[in-house]
Amino acid sequence: MIIKRFVIVDLNNGLANEFNFSPNSNVIFSRNGTVGKSSLLKSIYYCLGMDIKNFTKTWNYNQMIFKIYFSHNNQDGWIIRHKNFYKVYDTDAPLSESEYSRWFTKLLDMQIKIRIKDSENLSQVHAAAILSLFYVDQDSSWKGVPFRNTANLNWYNSKDMPQSIFEYVLNLKSNEHLEKEEKRGILKNELSQLRNTCNSLIALKDQFILTNKRNLVLDEDGFKEDLKKYLLILESLNDKISTYNEQIYKKQVELDSLKLELRELNDILKCNNKLYKNNSIKCSKCNSFLTEQQSEERMKLDYSSFLLSLNIKEIELKINEAEQSIRSLLDKKLGLDKEYNKLSKQLQMKSSRSSINEFIQSLGEATSQDKYYKILGDLEIKKSDIEDEIKKINTEIKKLTEEQNNRRSEIDSYFTDTFNKLASNLPSVDRDFKFLKFNQIKNSGSALNQIFLVIYLTYIKILMEYSSVELPFVMDSIIKDELDGDVLSGAYSLVNKIFLSSKKQTFFAALDDKFQYLTGKCNKIEIKSDQKLLNKKSFDRLKKEIGLLNV
Repeated sequence: MIIKRFVIVDLNNGLANEFNFSPNSNVIFSRNGTVGKSSLLKSIYYCLGMDIKNFTKTWNYNQMIFKIYFSHNNQDGWIIRHKNFYKVYDTDAPLSESEYSRWFTKLLDMQIKIRIKDSENLSQVHAAAILSLFYVDQDSSWKGVPFRNTANLNWYNSKDMPQSIFEYVLNLKSNEHLEKEEKRGILKNELSQLRNTCNSLIALKDQFILTNKRNLVLDEDGFKEDLKKYLLILESLNDKISTYNEQIYKKQVELDSLKLELRELNDILKCNNKLYKNNSIKCSKCNSFLTEQQSEERMKLDYSSFLLSLNIKEIELKINEAEQSIRSLLDKKLGLDKEYNKLSKQLQMKSSRSSINEFIQSLGEATSQDKYYKILGDLEIKKSDIEDEIKKINTEIKKLTEEQNNRRSEIDSYFTDTFNKLASNLPSVDRDFKFLKFNQIKNSGSALNQIFLVIYLTYIKILMEYSSVELPFVMDSIIKDELDGDVLSGAYSLVNKIFLSSKKQTFFAALDDKFQYLTGKCNKIEIKSDQKLLNKKSFDRLKKEIGLLNV
């Protein structure tokens, strides 16, 4: 993917701007800091789907609309983001975050699945997880575990991140491999539960078999107390059922209101689209073009349709949440209804016994010795079947791993060679880092800055050489602590050599005085200190452009 152009429109303040990029190196620079270089780079990746953690407080991104024009596999396209909704060039309706993630991974031909947190189940990877490998943030990327703090990835298992994403984009693991690991994990959990059940049955063997030899003693007072307890439990269940009925009624009222609002919005949108179609670009009789005022009206109708579509999407999401909530409440209520009916029947049965003694004797029916051994035998057979299936899957995983080991060995060697070469240019970087081993970096100050820089540049170099996914690389500044002259020169020399001299598309932020370290050709985009990143003069033109979604 190559980003060709980026448009920002601030709806509330009437501000906008556009930026054109080179397919190779792009350096966003200014004479002074705090003018918006970082906000621009963060916004590019935010528009692509990143969950950026650290926008500056003055950058009100939630009231802005962002539009990226890109090319990918010789196909031009665009992406619009406004809050948590997206619009893309080949889909009419706005997309939610999850819908956009599916669209984005399909665009990149990357249908990777990752384990969900605290589970062996796999889930389609979020766009932010892929993007986090290609984006080094000025604020969040220089502490903790490399690549792990850039985006909010809390829904995945921390021990899998970012290793699992790297393994996929570097073709070190396939979805087939991941699915077999998922199945093995589920079977292991099932096997563990079966073993626990078998062990419990064995431990309770004597008590279980001898139950039918016990002499039962009649306790009339205890039986009466038992009946009282049943009545109290039934009363409690009835109260809970009434509470669920009230909650279901309130949710149903809310749902009906949302559905009515959705119908009204759809009617307005249909009317708006009809007006838009009637307001044609050319006159149907004389073929003359619309006047500027008529064109402006047409743009407003189109932009209004876009905002209505976003509103409709938001209402649809609320309707879905309300329906899910009602289904959940109904399921819980159904469970209570079944329990209530069961206890009612038991209470009725107890009360209708001809004698308390007859009822007590009926409770004395015990499981026979034969039934005990049959249950245990069935569990042992099931346990053996699962163990055989796990062995079979282990063999298949081993075969897949062996097929990928040659490539892993090649990239591992490339990592070590590249890391050591880069580290030799900086004084405070150890050589004990291993490929795809991501741990907390324990250091401070300038040394910490140097270690992170070498790690990021090494993995960027690996992605440039071996990645199956083509995305632009962003490095939003490299200086978190003051560096002396030699270290500063060495650090920028590495950025120049690895990051800016590549034929891949890259984005880098720097102050004007750092160009003494940056040689070679690059597209320089200056953010002037006496001007803001956005301006008023571009607003009307770019607002119309973002509004032209159906032309």
